[in-house]
Order: sequence, then structure tokens, then C-alpha cells
Amino acid sequence: MSLVFIFSLIITGISSFIALSFSNFFIRVAGPESSIISFAGIISAYLIIGIPVLLLIAFFIRIAFKVKVRPEVNFTAWTIWFIALFFVFYAGTMTAVDFKKQQSIIKKSEFSIPDNSIYIGEMSYDFLPEYYPDYIKSPFKIYNDSLYVKYVDVQYFESDSPFVTIEQEFFARGMNDKKAIQNINKIQSSFLVNGNKINILPFIRMPKNSKWRNQGIKYKIYIPKGKNVIFEYDENHAKPFEIDLMEK
Repeated sequence: MSLVFIFSLIITGISSFIALSFSNFFIRVAGPESSIISFAGIISAYLIIGIPVLLLIAFFIRIAFKVKVRPEVNFTAWTIWFIALFFVFYAGTMTAVDFKKQQSIIKKSEFSIPDNSIYIGEMSYDFLPEYYPDYIKSPFKIYNDSLYVKYVDVQYFESDSPFVTIEQEFFARGMNDKKAIQNINKIQSSFLVNGNKINILPFIRMPKNSKWRNQGIKYKIYIPKGKNVIFEYDENHAKPFEIDLMEK
């Protein structure tokens, strides 16, 4: 029975370490600005889970095989655990400060589209191999020298204007207003109007070493009354973004 329990603890420990390994990417992308603090936070997270698991395993091994463990070992292990807990708390606090303020910048463009039907869909991104626009997996991907984030929202409104107006709202957070604006300026996004088709890139792009601070973009598309709006996307890809008719 003891051996079965020990085996279960080992499996639990391995599973926890695997889960942390998968979360490491998110920590690197959205963690503290300082790479040293980020690294210390990751290592500390491993220690917070790993030390209690190892101590439990050691405890049951000691009972099963009557092995003596010096008290200094437990004291040292728990001291390291509390230090690791402090570093995780500190890294989390430093990250939270970077989300304190939010700012946004709005850009507008007008287009004359005489057709009665207007198609709205995703812009081709075949240049980005194996990109997964699926929130279930991850909204983040690093490719070449860029960080790609799937944080694009699209809404459309009926308008009395004869022109199609596309409003882009770039937004981000930072420790203060100045830093939030700096984070906004890292955002690269694009759309293309070709005839009666509006194609939008379903993700934003930032420099590879950027930290994600809630950077994203919201499109508001104002369509002249009387025109039909058709939403289309590549069936080989997951749905790129939700699009809803909004009231003014």
C-alpha cells in the first residue's frame, strides 16, 4: 500500500512539473519586465510544488524502509520553500503593477463601397506556419522576430453615412499612462479593403521580446444602411474572431 501511494505521489509531482512547463511560455510572455525576476519566479514556482511532493515521498520512504532523515534536511527544505513563495509573490506583484493603467488610441479610415453586399473576413496569414488561432491552445505564438497575439475583436454598426468607416481602437496597459502608450505603439495590425471585401488580420504582432500587457485591437466597422453584411472565413482555420451587429 505504501509503495502504491509513493508511486501516486511521484505521478502527481511529474504531472505538476509538466503543467508548469507548459505555463512557462505564458510566464515569459506576460510575466515581469525583468528577465531575472521572471526566471526566479519560474524556478520558485517549480520549488513550491516540488519541495512538498519530495518531502512527502521522503516521509513515506522513511516509514516503509525505516530510513532516518536528519532534521536539518526538513528545515532547509521548508526554508527554501518559503523563500520561493516570496519570489513568486514578488514576481506576481511586479507583473500586476504593469497592468495598473489602460490607454487607447483610435484611428479611422473611410471607404466608398458601392456594392450592396459587403464581405468581412480574415486576411490570409499563410506566411505564419502552424499558427493556431484557437484560444483553447494558446493566444500567443513566437515566430521569427515577432510575438503574435490573438486579441482582435470586430463589431459592425449601421450608419447613415454613405461611406464605410473602419475604426481601429488600439489598447494596452502599463504601470502608468506613458508606459501604456509605449505598449500600444508596439502593436502592429492590418486590414485590407479590396472591392467589396474587408479582410482583417486575426491577430496583432509585436517585437519578439515584448511583454504582453493586455495589448489588443478592436475594430468598429460602420456600414451604410441597406447594405448586406456577409461574414466569411477559411474553413481550414478556426473562426478568427467573433463579429456582432451592435446598436449605436
